[in-house]
Amino acid sequence: MSRNVILFNANGSIGLNVAETPDYPRLEDFLREMDRLGIAQALVWNKSSVPHAPGGNRRLLESISACPAARNRIFPALVIAPAMLYEKGALDDLVEAMRREKIRALRALPKDLYYDLRQLEFLLKHLARFKPVLMVHSRDIGDGQPLLFLAERFPAMKFIITEAMWGDMGRVFDCMRRQRNILAETSWMHTQGTLDLLAREFGPERIVFGMGPRSHAGAAIAGLLNGGLDRKTVCMAARGNMAGILGLKAPPPAVKPAGKSDNSFWKKLLRGERLGVPVIDAHSHLGPSSRWYMEEGDSDAMVRQMLARMDRIGVDLTVTFPGSNPLADDVVAGNEFLEKLTLPHHGRLKGMVSFHPAYAGTLAGKLDEYFARDFFVGFKILCSYWKVPVTDPVFTPAWEYAGRHRLPILIHSWGSGGLDSPGRLEAVVKRHPRAIFILGHSGGNDAGRPEAEALALAHRNVYLEWCGSFCSTHLWEKTIEKVGNRKIVFGTDAVYHSIDWELGRLLSLDVPDKIISPILGANMRGILSRRLRRD
Repeated sequence: MSRNVILFNANGSIGLNVAETPDYPRLEDFLREMDRLGIAQALVWNKSSVPHAPGGNRRLLESISACPAARNRIFPALVIAPAMLYEKGALDDLVEAMRREKIRALRALPKDLYYDLRQLEFLLKHLARFKPVLMVHSRDIGDGQPLLFLAERFPAMKFIITEAMWGDMGRVFDCMRRQRNILAETSWMHTQGTLDLLAREFGPERIVFGMGPRSHAGAAIAGLLNGGLDRKTVCMAARGNMAGILGLKAPPPAVKPAGKSDNSFWKKLLRGERLGVPVIDAHSHLGPSSRWYMEEGDSDAMVRQMLARMDRIGVDLTVTFPGSNPLADDVVAGNEFLEKLTLPHHGRLKGMVSFHPAYAGTLAGKLDEYFARDFFVGFKILCSYWKVPVTDPVFTPAWEYAGRHRLPILIHSWGSGGLDSPGRLEAVVKRHPRAIFILGHSGGNDAGRPEAEALALAHRNVYLEWCGSFCSTHLWEKTIEKVGNRKIVFGTDAVYHSIDWELGRLLSLDVPDKIISPILGANMRGILSRRLRRD
């Protein structure tokens, strides 16, 4: 699908902001990453527009003008705020810049600049003649009413919701259903099938491609190109829709990914080829859930779809867990349901025992039965979901059993100081050196990642796991430098997360194949091979 598809990143940003470490301090830094990933064009706003929008806009236009490589590749999105109505000369300068430069894109930052979206009405009345598009972060649309207010007031304008992920999709879908001039940008859409739903429900003309932060690498590219959309929809979302909105006439530049010659996995993925190395998905779920906007709600169909995706990509083995099922109110029955659900495919699907504290007594008595068969290969612990700290003695039977039999324990880990933060695990890991601890999501966010790295460095029996770690801005290239590529296992969080999205994020890292290869499967294969049969 990647062949001849031209990519326009509708959600780029550059510049310095005192509140965060910049991904791309200069426009040249941003262009280098575009070249590496094969992005032809991009819409860009300047993060130094926080706290002063006019000053940031001026710097953005100056940097574009001063960079010959930006010609016909970088297009400005000017940050607007209600205060510009009152700051001397700000509105006149904004109107003149839009007229002179034929600028058609605006960016709203209500949370950062302390206003409600509805307060933009009077400013937009001065700008509506340019028929601009207004980009708004999903976190800034509230319950959707402020955005719907503007979309109704300015029907000739387009409004694009950016950076929406799974928890935001209810509001996004509702806004798009109510107003046809509201579109969605794809950068954070990691849920399996979300793009298909958008195209089916609202039409391909209402989707625009966007990249996430630098830490996402090429995830959004793989999600769009390999997600199963037809070619027409892909091409419209990739560039066609945004080119039409901005009124672009000149043909886009021809850009080929400037990746290193020793990194072929990324190119193979985009060509739809298998990688040629073992791939094991260490973290997945089976079962419907109304928390996610997904088309499929039948567990048997989910198994078939998971196997089909595994075949297409070349995933040899997937370790799964009952995310939800008809017996979800009974964890013991849920474990057994998962085993029966996947029975015909136990050579390719293995399970984790859900060790829920409320059922600890019953589960402890069933462990020999579970592990006497070949399906279950370890434990899954979800402390923040179960509202029980990972240090609670109720988990001791699982720790001890895993230690006796050299079994892995996949623990949902998130943040710092929480019920399942990596830092809390220190004492548990020390007491059970023969158990194997896999930190699901690698600590999750920016606070959790350093704790996860420290725990993995300090203990031979601690590993980091891939999926969901995109919620941290810490670059994985740096994490790999710290902990080494032998302490990391690949996981997708399928069927909820897109396998293509999570795999694309890994394969597009700026590292050679030899660094990525053991992460894909060999490390998890080694963990599973340590298992000791019960006496």
